Amino acid sequence: MRPRSCAVRRDGSRRLRCNTVTTGGVILVEALRRRGVDTVFGLPGVQLDGLFDALAQRREISVVHTRHEQATAYMADGYARATGRVGVCAVVPGPGVLNAGAGMATAYANHSQVLLVAGHLFGGDRARGTGALHEIPDQSAVIEGTIGATNRIRSVDDIGPALQAAFERLDGRPPRPAAIEIGPDVLLAGTDMAVPEPTPLPKRPGVDSTAVERAAVALAGSQRPMIVAGGGARQAGAGLRALSVALAAPVVLTAEGKGAVAADLPGTVPHAAAFPLLEEADAVVVVGSRFDPGSGPVRRDPLPAIVRIDLDEAQLERHAQTGGEAIAILAGTDEGSAALARAIAGLRPADTERDALHRARVDEIRTALLRGLAEHFPDTWSYCRALRAAIPPDGILVDEMTQVGYMARNAYPAAEGRTYIGSGYQGTLGFGYATALGAKVGRPDSVVVSISGDGGFLYTAAELATAVHHRIAVVAVVFVDDAYGNVKGIQQRVYGREIASTLTNPDLVRLAESFGVRGARVEEPEDLRAAVATAVERDEPAVIAVPIGPQPDIMSVLTGRFRL
Repeated sequence: MRPRSCAVRRDGSRRLRCNTVTTGGVILVEALRRRGVDTVFGLPGVQLDGLFDALAQRREISVVHTRHEQATAYMADGYARATGRVGVCAVVPGPGVLNAGAGMATAYANHSQVLLVAGHLFGGDRARGTGALHEIPDQSAVIEGTIGATNRIRSVDDIGPALQAAFERLDGRPPRPAAIEIGPDVLLAGTDMAVPEPTPLPKRPGVDSTAVERAAVALAGSQRPMIVAGGGARQAGAGLRALSVALAAPVVLTAEGKGAVAADLPGTVPHAAAFPLLEEADAVVVVGSRFDPGSGPVRRDPLPAIVRIDLDEAQLERHAQTGGEAIAILAGTDEGSAALARAIAGLRPADTERDALHRARVDEIRTALLRGLAEHFPDTWSYCRALRAAIPPDGILVDEMTQVGYMARNAYPAAEGRTYIGSGYQGTLGFGYATALGAKVGRPDSVVVSISGDGGFLYTAAELATAVHHRIAVVAVVFVDDAYGNVKGIQQRVYGREIASTLTNPDLVRLAESFGVRGARVEEPEDLRAAVATAVERDEPAVIAVPIGPQPDIMSVLTGRFRL
């Protein structure tokens, strides 16, 4: 298409008005569509007028607009992690980028495929230092400091190469969030340039057979092996199951790895079981996880044999061990686990007595852990079990930095991959509700439930308006203790006093209803189960408030400092 006449003028509000059909914005939108993008989470502003007008022209990509820029990145992250597809968020420069930063940092922590489309200044680099609208001293440095890279687009010709670089990073070793920065001058520029076609992305490396054979030999004689599966193993279920069978080893699922193997399969254990298991293990296979057997509350001397399977070469190098035999397998976690399973099968004959003793010990540790959690933390345990009973096996739970969320990492069993979403090591208070909205947009036929504390929920409670406007049927369960409960508990235990951690809250049921969202209040786990089941059946946005008192400190259990 050739551009039609374009009348561009800048009025007193600095808006650009343009009737161009083929513009840089149109080229960008069409190039995104050809790369499989079907949704953009965004908040429009003057520097992005050319992008949003192109989205309005083309209509092939859905637009979900939010009430705050932080929600655009959180929603894109939830979409990406629930679907395995690229989630895209679009924000204006300066404050828009800064507001989206927490969500982008969370995406980085979780190897989430999120693409940030950031606006830039009118006039581009020439406007720097002039006090232009939304200017900050170095936006690119802010983005690079958050997710490690960005791609500036200074002309329409740059769109294709910038997107190619971004999508190679999104599909990289490992996947990482990416960003492009594009100004209004480029978005509104008329062009007769053809839409750049995607170039095939680089293939991932094959499995190093030499490393696999070395690892198989090192593991073949082990008596008490264990496997730790992290977020990088979320889609490695078949390989992990084969490896677990070949080694007769338990699979410890970290919070990020939940669902990689169904939690009800024999030998699958919650991540808190890693600490007692590690004390006895003579071999550890770490699959797609940062878990470091050489540090933390459990220290072994000498270290057991350690095998790491990961696509992240830097991660493999970072965790190279010197106290025990360490073997790194650079490979996709599913392919690497499957290859190692095949190699071990030829070297490690079945030993019924050995394997039975190991399974019995693993079952003993698992049973003791779950019984101890139920006895020491009865409230949060019971609420997690109620949630599990109400949410279908393929439903998605998004946790939060709250006591029930901490418990869910061990007490809420995930049945399959991409059904449990957390903030990873970023620990982003307030990420949960908006992230759940994005997950529901990506998986509209799946049940999506968000659990938050009152402190975290109020971070993005304005997105109730987004849920209503776009008919996003997320069930938000909010546990109310009128405090930043974890912070307050630590202050009281360590210092004998508290400061800046008690909260004054609105009536959350009435708040929800003021947005047009159905609200409910329950006080018992069984009532929560029934309320969630009812909300799921109605298939509409809902808020369920659950009063909950101060809870015992569970963090020491989750980090291995305290044993049940």
